[in-house]
Amino acid sequence: RISYTKKTIDLAYELNSSSICITSGLKNNNSNEELLLFKKSLDIVAEYAEKKNILIAIEYEPGLLIENSTDVWNLFSNDFKNIGLNLDTCHVSVLNENIYDIINKFNKKIFHTHISDCKNNIHYHLLPGDGEINFKKFYDSLNYISYSGFLTAELYTYYQSPEDAASKAFNYLKNLIS
Repeated sequence: RISYTKKTIDLAYELNSSSICITSGLKNNNSNEELLLFKKSLDIVAEYAEKKNILIAIEYEPGLLIENSTDVWNLFSNDFKNIGLNLDTCHVSVLNENIYDIINKFNKKIFHTHISDCKNNIHYHLLPGDGEINFKKFYDSLNYISYSGFLTAELYTYYQSPEDAASKAFNYLKNLIS
């Protein structure tokens, strides 16, 4: 996985991309060994990415080794300035976390966002506006911290009609930003 991530960093560098997004992988047991191994590998890839001026955005997800915002925050104890958060609105909602507190806490450490909605705390990514997330308040909170990164609509659950989903998401986000 370290080798794969380094290749991803190289590709980001070649494409003049400012960041990559990674996850921790599944949690297999409750030992600290997995977490120590992840932190060690993160140190290796962060150092490699730092030399190429690439940011590493960590996305947490329920059921993964790094499964909530506190887990990501605890990774910041190392010396690398290029490790931050990929903020996924659905994951925040499913975990009943306060998205506005997360935005204020992570602030400039939010390197990227995945925008999708959800209902009833079910981990199923819906089009923005089709669920229960208050995206106006979310967007206002991002503006408050002067976030200037991407808002990426996460549409993989719409594989049967990707053009329609992309069009709806684009129009929703365009109206939100206007």
